[in-house]
Amino acid sequence: MRVHRLARYPVKALQGEAVASAEVDRHGVTSDRRYAVQDVESGLVASLKNPRRWSALLTVSARAHDDGSVGLRGPDAVVSSRDVERASAHLSRWCGRPVRLVEARQLDAPVIERLWPEVEGLVPDDVLAQAKQSSPAGWPVSANGLPGGDSFVDSGRVHLISAATLRHLDLTPADGLHRFRPNVVVAGAPRPYNEDAWVGKVLRIGSVVLKVDIPTPRCIVPTLAHDSAPERPEILRVLAAEHRVLIPEFGTYTCAGVYADVVAPGVIRQGDDVHVSEC
Repeated sequence: MRVHRLARYPVKALQGEAVASAEVDRHGVTSDRRYAVQDVESGLVASLKNPRRWSALLTVSARAHDDGSVGLRGPDAVVSSRDVERASAHLSRWCGRPVRLVEARQLDAPVIERLWPEVEGLVPDDVLAQAKQSSPAGWPVSANGLPGGDSFVDSGRVHLISAATLRHLDLTPADGLHRFRPNVVVAGAPRPYNEDAWVGKVLRIGSVVLKVDIPTPRCIVPTLAHDSAPERPEILRVLAAEHRVLIPEFGTYTCAGVYADVVAPGVIRQGDDVHVSEC
């Protein structure tokens, strides 16, 4: 197997950037999800997991610069994280509500709001039971804490998915970057969902060593319209019908891809071999 695509997403929920190589430190891919958009009123971190509130962020992209700053390109302006007040003002205008651009280290316990679409078999049983009690007429919504620290990742520090899984879902690797937002797309896996076999094992990619922890639970984001690409609601329906996975201590989730933590930092390059071994 080998690295087919690499990407990072400097601001959580915004469009990211494909890269030819990526430095990986203990916190994950350098510059990946180190910033986020925070709702001023609620204090929640903006997430496309609730597109009813945050779909405008799909029109904004982020690019990391060598000096550690991030450039944001929106519908009618380009701004920099070096001027947080100006960037926050533009983000507020684009979102239609007061928000601010924040770094991960500014928030001790970041929380996002997650909307679960009405796809049969998708919503975990415990979330569905709680949702029926609190809002039986609407889509289930739950609050999810993020690990915190130096990035706004959802769980594991590095997110990987195979090109075989993307092809099975009728997606190109480029479209998979937009919809699933992995850091690494791996080519050469023998079949879809082969990533499950990596859980509990070590991946050696370039000079980086990763420990694969859990399959990646999926949300509504892969179904959303991205740039000129249309909505694809059938993606979640296929996953929910085919690939429900028991994650110990969490429950059964609809999954695609895996999360990994960093054992040894280094550099990953497009084309690097991917070696899987026991711990």
